[in-house]
Amino acid sequence: MSSETISGAHQELIEQGKRAIHAAVDDCLDSTPDDTLHVVPISSGWDSRFVLGALTADDRVPMENITALSYGVPGSWDFDLGKEIAAHVGVEHVSINLNEIDWSLNSIEDYVSRCDVPMRFFEGYPVAKSLEPFADREHTVWSGFFGLAAGPQLSKPIAATWSDGQDWFIRRNKTTDLAPNGYSPRAALPEKPLLDPSELEYEYQIDMSTRQPSFIGPVVSPPGHKCQFPLLNRHWLKFILNVPTKFRLNARLYHDILVDSYPKLFALPGDSAHGQPLTSSVVRKGVARIYQAIRHRAVNKIGQNTAHPKNKFVNFEKKIRKDTDLHETIRKLLTDLCDRDRIDWIDILDIWERHQQGQDNSMELRILASIELTLRTGTSQDKYDL
Repeated sequence: MSSETISGAHQELIEQGKRAIHAAVDDCLDSTPDDTLHVVPISSGWDSRFVLGALTADDRVPMENITALSYGVPGSWDFDLGKEIAAHVGVEHVSINLNEIDWSLNSIEDYVSRCDVPMRFFEGYPVAKSLEPFADREHTVWSGFFGLAAGPQLSKPIAATWSDGQDWFIRRNKTTDLAPNGYSPRAALPEKPLLDPSELEYEYQIDMSTRQPSFIGPVVSPPGHKCQFPLLNRHWLKFILNVPTKFRLNARLYHDILVDSYPKLFALPGDSAHGQPLTSSVVRKGVARIYQAIRHRAVNKIGQNTAHPKNKFVNFEKKIRKDTDLHETIRKLLTDLCDRDRIDWIDILDIWERHQQGQDNSMELRILASIELTLRTGTSQDKYDL
């Protein structure tokens, strides 16, 4: 892939970006059977919407061969906005209420047995379950994976050294305190830069080589499904990674490409704009963010314990606390993990009990349960070298 910086006036860069995404989609279509059903999972983010817009542009694919898929729970943007987006484009829409899928241990273990790497099983599992309605016919899943390349997380100051880039990555990605004393997250990161920072910022070298393939990719590409990733295609990456950094800061150029390409599609709300359109002012987005936070706090205070509309998948905090299949699945996995006596630096059952009493430990519990799932597959030594 060329590292030559792409230059030009802002509008010319927008036009180049539009040509690049169309070339990427066409390239993906070249390796896709003509009679396949094109399934486009639509979230409340911008990337999947961009892929849907490009796939339907210029009659690339007959509309009757495209189905938009939404999954989540009623009240979340991921679940509610998909129908509106699909109707705007004019394609069939299927929605999956994740509160209604099977969260039993047997079903989750079956999914885990088909996975190739240890991962966020409780996030990947609902994605796989949502695609089950399409199992009886040939289909291709079109994902917005790797939208990160456009720079949505990139902001000043840009890391000046590799160490600064590592610090940036560690700050952004620490979610729990489950690691043992003495653990250094740097040990899991590349020791040296992969490229000169003039070719790709240090922050993104680390993210693209670690988090994207190991943390995000396995979730959005469930086993047994053919997937296409236009935003990971060479035509798109050759463009977006070679525009000057100033245009990638906070995905500035990317957002302009989206709005210029499909103005009506991106006039619909999205999660990164706090339920507002992409074109909304910073003030309007800020007010919406504050309103959502206050409303969420107030609703939970009166005992409804609802998830924030930006919530992904299900309200794990509530479902793990209630008498549900997921509650029993997590409890069983944690009990078995304790019996292994391999994690002795934390009190696993105390984390469970504190969650039942009202503390939100849903992230920690899912991580621990995923460790047990990895260990109990029976092939963990061969697959994961544990």
